[in-house]
Amino acid sequence: RYLFRSGASLLTALAQLPPQPIPANEMDKYVPKHRAGAIIVGSHVQKSTMQLNELLDLPEVVGVPVDVERIRSGDTETLLREVVANASKAHVAGLHPAIYTSRKELEFDTFDERLLFGEK
Repeated sequence: RYLFRSGASLLTALAQLPPQPIPANEMDKYVPKHRAGAIIVGSHVQKSTMQLNELLDLPEVVGVPVDVERIRSGDTETLLREVVANASKAHVAGLHPAIYTSRKELEFDTFDERLLFGEK
């Protein structure tokens, strides 16, 4: 068994996948009826935070934050309902929800605790 913590490009490299058949900058042409989609941002490193800030500046995107501290405190079900409701509200308005985790890294006493939290 192996466990890799990596970006999606690792799978592409390991599977020796060819380039995507549709370039990323042309994918919007294939959205049925130009309906809103959803963007999920989980990484909280500096580069992804900068990219997220650029994304949130777009008028057709609305931020839907996920406060991971609430998951730690056991408020998962309420938080999930709020995130789904906010994403749905964005879709009804024709906007793209950008669902993202809080930008602060949580600290844990042990590595095992950190991994267990990641399973939540």
